[in-house]
Amino acid sequence: MANPEKPPVELSNNNEIITVTTDIDSIQKAKDGGGERRRRGVRIAFGIGRTVALVILLYFFICSLDLMSNGFRLVGGKATSTVLQESIGLSSPVAGLMVGILITVLVQSSSTSTSIIVSMTAAGLLDVRAGIPVVMGANVGTSVTSTIVSFTHAGQREDFGRAFSGATVHDCFNWLTVIVLLPLEITTGYLYHTSLAIVNSLSYGKDTGGIGVNILKQATDPFTRCIVQLNSSVITAWSQNNPDYDNATLLKTWCKKDNSTGELVECEYLLKYLGSIGDTAVGAILLVASLILLFLCMGTMVKMLQTLLKGPMASAIRRTINAEVPKAPWLGGYISLIVGCLATVLLQSSSVVTSLLTPLVGLGLVSLERAYPLTIGSNLGTTGTALLASLSSSTSPPLQMALTHMLFNATGILLFYPIPFMRWPVPMAYALGRAASKRRWMAIVYLIVAFLLLPTLVFVLSKVDETYITLYCVLSIAILIVVCIIVINLLQKRHPQVLPQRLRDWKWLPLWMRSLGWADNSIEAVGDFFARHSSGCRCCSRTKTDSLKSVEMSRTDLSEGVDNNVVIVERQKSSELDLTRTSEVNDKKNSAQGCINLTYDSSV
Repeated sequence: MANPEKPPVELSNNNEIITVTTDIDSIQKAKDGGGERRRRGVRIAFGIGRTVALVILLYFFICSLDLMSNGFRLVGGKATSTVLQESIGLSSPVAGLMVGILITVLVQSSSTSTSIIVSMTAAGLLDVRAGIPVVMGANVGTSVTSTIVSFTHAGQREDFGRAFSGATVHDCFNWLTVIVLLPLEITTGYLYHTSLAIVNSLSYGKDTGGIGVNILKQATDPFTRCIVQLNSSVITAWSQNNPDYDNATLLKTWCKKDNSTGELVECEYLLKYLGSIGDTAVGAILLVASLILLFLCMGTMVKMLQTLLKGPMASAIRRTINAEVPKAPWLGGYISLIVGCLATVLLQSSSVVTSLLTPLVGLGLVSLERAYPLTIGSNLGTTGTALLASLSSSTSPPLQMALTHMLFNATGILLFYPIPFMRWPVPMAYALGRAASKRRWMAIVYLIVAFLLLPTLVFVLSKVDETYITLYCVLSIAILIVVCIIVINLLQKRHPQVLPQRLRDWKWLPLWMRSLGWADNSIEAVGDFFARHSSGCRCCSRTKTDSLKSVEMSRTDLSEGVDNNVVIVERQKSSELDLTRTSEVNDKKNSAQGCINLTYDSSV
């Protein structure tokens, strides 16, 4: 029923008549309008607050990457110099490649490892031709940072699969480029002769006037320099086997008070007071703290983005980022490539660009097809810093080494991007993402094997046998086995009739060689053990849904070819689970019926 309208009330005020409307509906509408304005103001205030919070979290996330890099340098600084000194006498390109991967993983910066290699080349300790495989390895090792960042999505299988694909597309591109260019370099010297021809055509030795200010470092230094400060010249001196630095520490002791006067004062930062425990211990503390900060910042940012970017906003952002140019859809990828390159040149850190791109792929805002050109563009942009720095050198080897780094990435882009059929890193990354989302422990195994165990094994084999016969025999056998398995699997799926009867399936192999169910069960047992002994915390225990998923996963693996007895056992387990679920449903129905009867009796 509508509110009754009251006539206007006339009030007299010093011979003036003021008419006051007493319409209740008008008053109510005015109140609603004021409430809506207040709610809109609150929403705007919350939006601004969340944006500011995201910017602050982004800042500390970038700072955590810098601190993590410093932590790795403190932990592996001496080991890095030892590996570099040992690599001087290596004539095997494969061993040099693995040395480059190890160096970059230890210092967590391809720019740092490349700078060390360039300085060794300038000092005459490393030949340019021998340093080219090391630079290739440094390019491969730099992708480990974004792979670590992808683990912040490990709580959600689907998001983790996308994020891991976005991180490993960088790995796949680098490894495919190495597989093509390393044999080409060994046989023809393509990178060496091309870079030498470019150097001979340039008039080097001119000062660049300080081109390329590190904007990102200028922003993060006020925070990171309060935590730790490192003396970067010490690693270079160690790699050059300078005896004056045998007992030196990476922690910086003296700093310039004023750049104009050059006066030195004692540095002040937090970890200086822990210098007595040694570089390795300080580095371990810094590494753990930086990883905690990294995961906290990235996890919080992901949660905030998930709440902000929902519904129409997420769809609009997704359409904008992944949009194609009208009448020229092929042009969008090249624009993304240029954007990735310029962003890396501006920030002077490819790790930051790819690490920020990984969570966007995990949230589904950026497709893997669009992330791929952004990543390889960032890969190309990271060579600009070393190239500009080498232009001020009075000798040609540093410039030639920097040009080799740029040519390596440019050639890889020309091989694996312009032709759509040749964009192999994308399906490879999709396959790795699916495997990681299905079994998250495989992502950890991939990280350890690809960036630590394999390079270490190759380096050790190269030092054991200086003729490299053992190294090449082991690598040849491993590659032959992998190729044979891939070919047989393809033939089993597409043309099984061309294979012998025994090779048409893998049933003749032991169970542990043809199924990963044993690994799933082992990891599940370890997880259940920690869940039971986690101070009685029931929230840490596995849910019944997770158990059912693991059983279904094991059944899928076992269905690829197992003995009949194993199939019977799995069917029995499945039937037992079905009976358990049926009994639980019946119990719930009976309890519900009992409640109904009790209610009816009470009402009667």
